[in-house]
Amino acid sequence: RQTVSEPLLRAGHGATQFSGTRYELKEQIRSLVKDTVRERSGPSFEQRLQWAVQRKSETMREVEKQQRLRIQEARMNGENKAHSESPIAAFVRAKIPPNHQKQALFLEERRRKMAETARKYTKDKEAMWERLRTREPLFRVADVKSAQEKLQEQAKQRQKELADDERRRREQLREIQQSVLHRPLLMDSQAIRWT
Repeated sequence: RQTVSEPLLRAGHGATQFSGTRYELKEQIRSLVKDTVRERSGPSFEQRLQWAVQRKSETMREVEKQQRLRIQEARMNGENKAHSESPIAAFVRAKIPPNHQKQALFLEERRRKMAETARKYTKDKEAMWERLRTREPLFRVADVKSAQEKLQEQAKQRQKELADDERRRREQLREIQQSVLHRPLLMDSQAIRWT
């Protein structure tokens, strides 16, 4: 005999609903319990998390949309400002003369500087040649002759010193030869011992 629990009867489910096999009965009870718990406790954590994610995604999409609008507006303002305050616009407003006129002025200035530099170079070159023509020579002929005579005298003195030195050495060699010839031999002064 099947019995129905009191909470199920209070929920309005009659005994006629629980007909069938035992497995079906368990499944019906389980689903009724889940429904009852869901009604009493509210949505599950996963459902609440999913709803929070959806709400947050919607607010983020709205914020992103507003940010994109701000970026587009700032970009348009920047482009307008760049066009209105660019150097090209300032150049057009200033009515600066065309490039060929500026180049002509620059070329004229350059020619003037080149002519001035050429005149300065010519003047400096003439002054240099004048200094070379009027300079005092580094060596006078008399000074050169006296230096040559002095060098010849020093060379003769050096040759004389070398000759005297050579003569002295030869005399020393002769004295050594004479002393060696008159000296007694070692074998004459001592008896040789053979062992």
